[in-house]
Amino acid sequence: MEADWSSYRHPAGRTMEADWSSYRHPAGRTMEADWSSYRHPAGRTMEADWSYLCLQQRRRSLSIFLIVLVVCLTIQTIDIKPSSALWKLFALDGGTAVKYFRTSEEPKEPRPQIDGPPPPPLLQQNFTPQQENQPTDHPPPVQGVQLEDDLVEVKSQNEGAGNLSNDGLLERGKQNPPKSCQAKSHIVFLKTHKTGSSTVQNILYRYGDNRDLTFALPHNGGHLLAYPKYFNPNFVAKKDLTHFDIICNHMRFRKSEVEKLMPKDSFYFSILRHPVSLMESAFMFFMNFRRFRSLDDFLDNGQNNVSVMHHFAHNTLAFDFGYDNTATADTSDLETIVNQVIAGIEKDFHLILITDYFDESMILLKHALCWSLEDVVSFKVNSRAKQRLTSVSSITAEKIKRWNILDWRIYQHFNTTFWNKVRSLVGEEEMKLEVSQLKELRAKLTSTCLKGGHAVAQKEVKDKTVKPIHGGSVVIEGYNLNPNLDIQTKEECQRMIMPELQNTRRLYRKQFEKTAQQGWKRAANQSLGGGDDPLEPLPVPDPQIQLQVQTSADSCSRLPDLQVYLSLTGWTPPLELSSLI
Repeated sequence: MEADWSSYRHPAGRTMEADWSSYRHPAGRTMEADWSSYRHPAGRTMEADWSYLCLQQRRRSLSIFLIVLVVCLTIQTIDIKPSSALWKLFALDGGTAVKYFRTSEEPKEPRPQIDGPPPPPLLQQNFTPQQENQPTDHPPPVQGVQLEDDLVEVKSQNEGAGNLSNDGLLERGKQNPPKSCQAKSHIVFLKTHKTGSSTVQNILYRYGDNRDLTFALPHNGGHLLAYPKYFNPNFVAKKDLTHFDIICNHMRFRKSEVEKLMPKDSFYFSILRHPVSLMESAFMFFMNFRRFRSLDDFLDNGQNNVSVMHHFAHNTLAFDFGYDNTATADTSDLETIVNQVIAGIEKDFHLILITDYFDESMILLKHALCWSLEDVVSFKVNSRAKQRLTSVSSITAEKIKRWNILDWRIYQHFNTTFWNKVRSLVGEEEMKLEVSQLKELRAKLTSTCLKGGHAVAQKEVKDKTVKPIHGGSVVIEGYNLNPNLDIQTKEECQRMIMPELQNTRRLYRKQFEKTAQQGWKRAANQSLGGGDDPLEPLPVPDPQIQLQVQTSADSCSRLPDLQVYLSLTGWTPPLELSSLI
């Protein structure tokens, strides 16, 4: 090798050795002299300089390692949840991490927290429904009243909607996939009244149906688990089933009985709504209030003469959770009762959601259950038409809070714990991001599924299999699907808009195909007679127009739904019943 290089000749004819030795630096020195005499600006020779540079490189590597270590400890200590892309950037460049934390602002509180009862709201002319398409960077204060029956209004946003996945309407797990947790499939949902719970139930129905999970459904083919009676496992249709995954129909909660039916690792959750808007909604929805001219008339004159379905008129939330609902603001031992109820709910349930922040609730539920964004997207179900919403004066609102003081105190407490969980489980910035993604996904589904991109009054729904059933004067909204949808897309869109009664019946039929028709017939007979003894058997209508007859403790409240049923079946009731229908 030595000989080879020494004999090498430069293109100019010189040998390698001669060429380099004769090379002169621009300053006039030869190469040999130049490098040997080179000195570092600090005064060291080249040999010393290289050892110095190696030491500097080691020091820098150690500094980067220490910075990354500090970042990791900081994330673990203050519960920062950076995105995966940001984390990769930090891991590759410690300097970026330092710069990020130096320039980041302190996170803002999502809403004011209330340790005790909040002060009465300032007097104003009226509480009015919040326009749901207005952006809200931060949640409004707890005292605010939002008289929307369920959730955020579905808006058509065709811009950027695009085509959805060819693998299905909802390509699971693509947006916000779970990081390192196991999706929960054993679920107990206490379906409270007039809280948007029908929409939550629709989400659970679709999730379980897609995965062939087993539902604990009412034994008679109806949609109530013997409500308003306390829950008992005997109310569930078992047939040959010994295992259930999800229970989500209306019941009056009693955990000791629910535990006899559901797996030990079940996740318990429910949803609350501001008691003022809840009371207004119940007053408009349930026919038992029709004897009163207005909500104020009931609050002023009807409190000592409530109907047989008084649980819809007084502390409805407390009643659904299984507690006595008779307390008012004047009850002597109110504080003791409130503390017992709140402690009991906290003990029995893993998570309490808030209707007034429905999208945030769905994101929190997504994280708690380790589900994907596609699993919690929805259209609102069983919602009142916006033009039918009424305003409630501040004076009336205070009357409602005093009358339903137990519900009000429950709501105050769990509204606070809700935002605590948002910060600890999700984080404010991540919550904003995922709520935005949820709305974007809903807009795409709206463009794909819904004709006109919006809800319509129930009388305008063309497909009777998805037509809401309600016999009162309240207008319940439903949907018409876009024409020319392929079979798979139409089926998925249809399940997203299917009302509770038809959806429960569909799952009952899927789960108990052989006994389904018997259950529907028995439910219809019970609606007529109010008992288990059958009257004249009702014909079973065509499956495409079969509608579930609503059963409840008050037979009069069932008659409008029965009218719909009879009009579809063509059955003529006996003479003694005709005058009642």
